[in-house]
Amino acid sequence: MIINPDFKANTYYQLDNWHFSFQTIEVKKRPDCSSCAPGKMVSEVPFSGQTVTLCGRDTVQFRLPNKSNYREIKLLLTEQKIIYNENPALLSFQYEKFQFVIFKNGRVLLHGSENIAEAKKIYHLFFN
Repeated sequence: MIINPDFKANTYYQLDNWHFSFQTIEVKKRPDCSSCAPGKMVSEVPFSGQTVTLCGRDTVQFRLPNKSNYREIKLLLTEQKIIYNENPALLSFQYEKFQFVIFKNGRVLLHGSENIAEAKKIYHLFFN
């Protein structure tokens, strides 16, 4: 390995090029998290159709009812004069104090809250 020949899973590696320092931090799995649950690989966890919080990220994940809404969202943002950033996979924009990231596959991340009730309110406020 380039970083460390004793590489361990569940370890965060940080290399600081400015100060020429290197550190590792062990990352504990949360047994109550569907992604962190013992014995599960992240790729085995399906993209949920239900609204869920993403552990440790101050983020709530939604799924658009229809993937084709992606183009409509861009039109809505343009009509409302909301500045957005876009790349081939996603678009992102600020709405009130929240950051939305919308993927072309219909996945929506609302950054700025881990409270599902609050996130749903903002989600529905924007999309309705």
